[in-house]
Amino acid sequence: MSPKLSEVGAAEAPRAVAETSGLAGTEGRVVVLPFNDVTVLRRYVEANHASIAALLVEPMANRMGLLMPERAFLAEARALCNRFGVVLVFDEVIAFRVGYGGVQGEVGIAPDLTTLGKIIGGGFAVGAVAGRADILDLSTPDRGMRVTHAGTFNGNPMMALAGRATMETLTPHAFEQLATLGAHARESLAAAASGLPLQVTGAGSLFKVTATARPLRDYRDAATTDRRWEALCSLALLNEGFVLTPTLSGCVSLVSTRADVDALVAAFRDIVQR
Repeated sequence: MSPKLSEVGAAEAPRAVAETSGLAGTEGRVVVLPFNDVTVLRRYVEANHASIAALLVEPMANRMGLLMPERAFLAEARALCNRFGVVLVFDEVIAFRVGYGGVQGEVGIAPDLTTLGKIIGGGFAVGAVAGRADILDLSTPDRGMRVTHAGTFNGNPMMALAGRATMETLTPHAFEQLATLGAHARESLAAAASGLPLQVTGAGSLFKVTATARPLRDYRDAATTDRRWEALCSLALLNEGFVLTPTLSGCVSLVSTRADVDALVAAFRDIVQR
């Protein structure tokens, strides 16, 4: 979700904004707190823990520019959930690309549940939920008051085969290869953008060019980006044969080479220096 700043309320107490009318039913059931703000997180959870079922965190904030959180923020989230019996959920649909164990493995902070997406199936339309057995067991069919987990593609054999092949390929060594090339991409893009109101973020295989000079720490910082410039730059790169998102996010893969990255950076440098 990317609501306008005029809709989201005060920084210390943001309001949830439904992206579509179909999500309007979450009003009153979901509370949004500022990213990377330990003080606000602690104050809210301590005051309202009795009515909190789960704390959901994206440990690499995609809509904020592939922004990695401060470790102290995740550590406080884990400590508060332990203290008050709240379920900590990490959305690693994007973030699991960061390392062999996702962001949680890189920072050493384990959630109670983790949501996963296409990375575990090599791009196939696959998803998964992993976590504590006592929570996952609530969805087993032999429970009288179970949590229903139904889906058209549940247990789909093609997805399962793609998942197994992907997991066997993505070894710790493979992730080291991805991280090395990803770091080269970020460093080279940052050098090409030096002196301009641009910054490069990301981790592991992921990178993003963000069109703002404002340091990124939360959603309000990310909302200052020049989306139109990012979209035009993305289109210019597409014309040169490089496919990034319209917000200039990208990633390297196991078949990407240093020459591929250098060619992307050369095209990007030519565009921003015109």
